[in-house]
Formats: sequence, C-alpha cells, structure tokens
Amino acid sequence: MRVLLYAALCLLAAPFAASAHDYEHNAIYLSHPWIVEPPPGAPTAAGYLMITNDGEDGDQLVSVTADFAERTEIHSMIMTDDGIMQMRPHDGPLVVPAGGDVLLEPGGLHIMFMGLRESLKDGDNHAVVLEFETAGEVVVEFTVQKRDGAMDMSHGDDS
Repeated sequence: MRVLLYAALCLLAAPFAASAHDYEHNAIYLSHPWIVEPPPGAPTAAGYLMITNDGEDGDQLVSVTADFAERTEIHSMIMTDDGIMQMRPHDGPLVVPAGGDVLLEPGGLHIMFMGLRESLKDGDNHAVVLEFETAGEVVVEFTVQKRDGAMDMSHGDDS
C-alpha cells in the first residue's frame, strides 16, 4: 500500500518538477531558462535566463555547452554609429557581480545555440551546461517556448 501511495505522489509531483524554472548552484541562482522556438530548419536559436549571484565575490560565466548545438556563444546587441542594432559575440566571460544580477533577454545579452543538431519545439526541455569560474558547472533544463512576438534573434548560419 505504501508503494502505491508513494507512486501516486510521484506521479502527481512530476508535472511540477518538470516545469521548475529555477536552479540554485552554490551562490548562483538561475531563473526561468528558456529558448525561443526557432522556425523549422533554422540553424540557430537564442536562449535566455536571469543569473543572480548571492555570493560575497563576483563570478564569471566562462562557457556554455549544449549537445543539441555544434557551438554556443554569449551574444549582445549593440547599436552601431548609424543607428542599426547588430548582434555580436560578447567579448570575454560574462561577469556576474557579487550581490548582482545579469539578465539575458531578447534585445540584450543572450545565448546563441548555433548549428542546431535537432529541431527545438515548443514545450521541449533541453539540457544546457553553464560553467562558472567559481561556482563551477551546473546543468540547466531550458524550456522551448513560442516566440509570442519576441524580437527576431536569428543570425543566419555562422557555422
């Protein structure tokens, strides 16, 4: 009887665990990791999340990897001298100050997944490895979500 009750509780809790969007790793908190669903056949996709450092010392996001992409980069949006927004790879590691936040969002800093090895569809979850200089490695599930009017983050095929 206990086994059946435990199994029922696990089944009831599974949807809540699968939809969790917050992660804690040492002093680093990662909130709502998501990827914009790319158009079919697109070679790239963009990912977003909030990184919070509750530690007394700054940290740096030094790498991002994902099995579903050939390579990943942190990108930023910049305004050119002629008033045109362009996306460029972020120069160096991403600094996360002590007691501070870094928001990766449409129109700002974001993770580019390039050379997609599989289709990314609304509702799917994909593991992404974030490597911090001090906090170390953390595996985070990014949820694919429909664009819903989000800014177009396509970069073309950079491979």
